[in-house]
Amino acid sequence: MSETKSNKKMVGWLIVIGLIAFLFGVGIYIGNKKSDETPAAETSGETVLDPQAGDLTPPDKTAEPTEPEDVIAAQTASVPGLEIGMSSAEVENLLEERFTPETSEGNQSFNMRLTPQTANGYSLIAVVENMMDDSVKSQEITAMFRPGARDNFVLSEYNVRVQCRRGSNAGNWQTQACP
Repeated sequence: MSETKSNKKMVGWLIVIGLIAFLFGVGIYIGNKKSDETPAAETSGETVLDPQAGDLTPPDKTAEPTEPEDVIAAQTASVPGLEIGMSSAEVENLLEERFTPETSEGNQSFNMRLTPQTANGYSLIAVVENMMDDSVKSQEITAMFRPGARDNFVLSEYNVRVQCRRGSNAGNWQTQACP
């Protein structure tokens, strides 16, 4: 092969490599340019109106400030439907209906233990593990029952603790709701 043909072949390859590098650079530039743009908000099919002057009302200066205890109570973990004064049978049924896994998916488990009954009452501890929730891993409900009317036991108090999957306290038992 002559030297001229070899040089032409070399120049051809250099042009191809240069063209590929140029296209790669253009692709990176366009990709960065698109990521700098703010993405369009998803619409839910509702017509969104721009705020108009006078739409925003000033704060109610006569309103009472929120007490710190109310703010803390609003952020604690709870079980919807569980209320003080419910019968022990109602509480057990509510917990079983709410937390018994419907499938074996995710290795979920529900366990309920009762302490021996005494004249003062008894307690129930229900533990749900590997919950199918993206924020709560496990939940523990401790319920105290006291004697009520007609040899019935009623819920006198309960506590809820959770283990979160994320956050600064992930994996530890806590009473605050998970982020």
